[in-house]
Amino acid sequence: MSIESRQQDNFAQTNNDEIDLLEIFLKIWKGKFLIIGIVVVSAVIAFVSLKLMTSYFKIDTTIDVATADQIRVLAPSVTGSTEYQVPILDAKKIYDRVLLQANSLPLLKAFWEKRTGKPLLLNPGDPVSEENQGFRKFYESFVIEASNPKTPEVTARKISLEYRDPVSGIKLINDYLDFLNQQALLGEIQRLESSYNANLSALAVSYSARNLIEQRKLDDELVKIRENLKIAESLGIKETPFRELENIQLKVLDSRDYLIGTKPLSQQIDILVARQGKSLAPFSADLRNMETWRDQMTVDLERLKVMKDKVRLFSVINKPDASPDPVKPKKALIFIVIVFLSGILGIAIVLIRDAVQSHRKA
Repeated sequence: MSIESRQQDNFAQTNNDEIDLLEIFLKIWKGKFLIIGIVVVSAVIAFVSLKLMTSYFKIDTTIDVATADQIRVLAPSVTGSTEYQVPILDAKKIYDRVLLQANSLPLLKAFWEKRTGKPLLLNPGDPVSEENQGFRKFYESFVIEASNPKTPEVTARKISLEYRDPVSGIKLINDYLDFLNQQALLGEIQRLESSYNANLSALAVSYSARNLIEQRKLDDELVKIRENLKIAESLGIKETPFRELENIQLKVLDSRDYLIGTKPLSQQIDILVARQGKSLAPFSADLRNMETWRDQMTVDLERLKVMKDKVRLFSVINKPDASPDPVKPKKALIFIVIVFLSGILGIAIVLIRDAVQSHRKA
């Protein structure tokens, strides 16, 4: 085929394409009122439907590690004993334990049951109640994420939720934060109480053992003094025979304690007998220290009981707030898409109708 023939064919094909496009445009223009009608009807239906559709707002808040002042009331007293010291509280570790359970299904389920006052049935085959449906929507839209994913070392976490009523959503998040803190605090207090009780049990055993040792020392001392008393009585020594020995320690006498006489020895026996069966802490530094540690830990335990509702284990960086506009559904976008698709549908109906009419005429 020559070059001139091919150019003529291409020109004829171009003319035919232009004629076809022009013909299609004329058919669409001819049916413009039908297309407009379809678009208007679709737009009205879409507008009414979207107006009735429930809108959801985004409620969010940010939490972070608690300050030292916030958890200070839980800190144990300094006892000065490495043996009976309760572990020092670490705000970061406590915060990590809070995050570990913050988004767990059991905690969220327990929160919802407390909020509604009704048990949730989540097993397959259980009837779908209104409470179950509400919880599912809550659970699916509930998100905890890093406030800045690009910097993993940042400890702040953003908690967000989609809810239909901004005011109710804000209250829901606040209630959840209180519940989360209450449950986490309960766990921390139980951990501290367990540590205190274990230390107090160990201290009680050590105290009894030490007290028994002191009692035996007292009994041994009594036996020794009574033997010296008998020797002094047999020798007829009532008073110290040497005045210069009155204020000298007994060990200077080379264990010859009977030389101080029956009267001082009897007085010492009376004193030691009076101590028997009683606490020997006033005469033992070790027992006094143990009693101090025991009293401090007991006070700390009692303090835990009254602090259960007064400690926040995490900081709330910004209070829960709602987005100014709904985030779901995207009504404007949906409306535009429906209008666009209805226009395409109208054009398709016009072209199909014209094709059918042309086929009948043929």
